[in-house]
Amino acid sequence: MATGVSIDDNTKEQIKGLLATGMAKNAVAKQIGVSWATVDKVSKEEPDNLESLREHKRSEMIERLWENMSDALELGHDIVKKAKRGEADVPLSHISTYYGTLYDKHALMTGGKTGQVGLTGGLNNTTQDLNGLTPDERRARIDELNRRRGNGANSAS
Repeated sequence: MATGVSIDDNTKEQIKGLLATGMAKNAVAKQIGVSWATVDKVSKEEPDNLESLREHKRSEMIERLWENMSDALELGHDIVKKAKRGEADVPLSHISTYYGTLYDKHALMTGGKTGQVGLTGGLNNTTQDLNGLTPDERRARIDELNRRRGNGANSAS
């Protein structure tokens, strides 16, 4: 059985780099000037120290992102609760953006749809500016919209 020709580390890095871009093994072999079998062998090698370090840093970054997302979710939840109690003046557009982002992230994690999902059920007149209402009027308006939508009144915080 032939063992083939040994390739240098620079060639291995070129192969790994091209494979990382999604290039097919055949195309990589032609571009580098090695056989498909060589490219296949390099693609199956254990990760070197640099790849392990990259993976470790990637994992650390993902962990930090999750922590930040958790903090942001908690902060958003607190702000919405304060707005519901009339303790904070939060523009409806901010709540809508917050809600839409949470919906999309949940859908991504659970395999649901993240495209444009419209709400139906009598919400056609929701463009009213709620900023001019008192907190009690605002809560009453939101309760009315929820009832029309079929969700019942706001639950107590």
